[in-house]
Amino acid sequence: MSKPGTLCIRADAGEKIGVGHVMRCLALAQAWQDRGGDVVLASQNLPEALRQRLAAENVAIQSEIPATTAFVVFDGYHFSAADHQAVKQAGHKLLIVDDLADSNLSAADLVLNHNAYAGPSMYPGRRGLYGGRFTLLRREFTACAPKIIVEGVAQSVLITMGGGDPRNDTLAVLHQLAVVTGLRKIVLAGAANPHVESLRGIPGIELHINPPDVPAIMRQADFAITAAGSTCWELATLGVPMLVNVIADNQAGIAAFLTTHDAAATFTPDALHEMISRTDLRQRLARNARALVDGSGAGRVAESLMAHPLLLRRAVPDDAKQLHGWANDPTTRQASFNTEPIPWETHVAWFQRRLADENCAFFIVEDGTQAVGTVRFDRREAAVAEISLSLAPAARGRGFGPKLIRFATFTVFDEGFCDEVRGRVKHTNTPSLRAFERAGFGKRTQDTESVEFTATAASLATSLSK
Repeated sequence: MSKPGTLCIRADAGEKIGVGHVMRCLALAQAWQDRGGDVVLASQNLPEALRQRLAAENVAIQSEIPATTAFVVFDGYHFSAADHQAVKQAGHKLLIVDDLADSNLSAADLVLNHNAYAGPSMYPGRRGLYGGRFTLLRREFTACAPKIIVEGVAQSVLITMGGGDPRNDTLAVLHQLAVVTGLRKIVLAGAANPHVESLRGIPGIELHINPPDVPAIMRQADFAITAAGSTCWELATLGVPMLVNVIADNQAGIAAFLTTHDAAATFTPDALHEMISRTDLRQRLARNARALVDGSGAGRVAESLMAHPLLLRRAVPDDAKQLHGWANDPTTRQASFNTEPIPWETHVAWFQRRLADENCAFFIVEDGTQAVGTVRFDRREAAVAEISLSLAPAARGRGFGPKLIRFATFTVFDEGFCDEVRGRVKHTNTPSLRAFERAGFGKRTQDTESVEFTATAASLATSLSK
């Protein structure tokens, strides 16, 4: 497949809405750029510091959605169903980033709720990406080693109440900490914070306003007092134990999930005292929080957008009849190394063996309405798998081949099934040769009969950017 085209993000930032919508979408922008795509942010209002950050990330900023995009991403509670429908009517594919499942999302091609508490039951009937596997974390967080929780009394605390903090909850927390002595107080204020001047005059704090390296600031603290927004997932992946403070209604879900899973505690005077004095509590909260997100969510979302509308599911015994029909299609047989028709009994016995084999990953590919193909990975040696695939006759000519190859290969890498995938294609099978090349595979070897293609997780992620 060619480069993934332009991703347009429609999000705003400011005092009331903060900067979290833009900053989490920046993680998706980075993953999209890693795969060779361009990114545009369509925004009506941005703080200057945030505008400079986006420019440094090579994200173009404009007021309107470009006429041609690979996908449009909407992230913001203030966008209406009419806004979404207007994008669809203009012919764009639409991803809506959501947290609350309380609005009309019917225009979405895909819904993304990247919070660890999210699941399909929140969005019945909607295609989506839900939960901590898809948490959007910028590369500066995922590149950091987790913090080591040292024994003894906590010596430092991070206070961060979001990028906007319209009520100045940062100041309120600092007033509550005034009675605590001997604790280094590190304050992180966002680009849209309107109360910075009120914080500058407070003695005994270290104030960082929109610093270039946020993870480095966060990792200095033994624990954090934080608003229960997207910052929690950043602290979780860094392994910084948290006391969470709900400062907006839309944060209640994150706070409840974290505390229920013993991955954070609610900010109270008693909890503060325990966090300072107990190493075991800080270690346990940090360990449990890190287990909720693995840092690869942005890449998973980017690959899902590139593969749209394709979905993968594991093959089941009831798929045997359909697969037999596809396998014996004349075009499929001609492209195969064994061109003879496959008897039903032979097919069923083979299919049952493949489903039972732990060294085989067998998928059915769907386009959202029906099955359109199959792809199989057979582990022939340690960490190396061979890919085999076919499209349903009715699905040919729709550009599914490269998407199928790439998305299925990304999936088995992501699952840890193998570290390298190889595919062997006959010289005469021009569509498959082109499909592997467009999917980002490199040529490894060739002989008089065939070409062997190969990809690793690292090469696949960046192959389209070259």
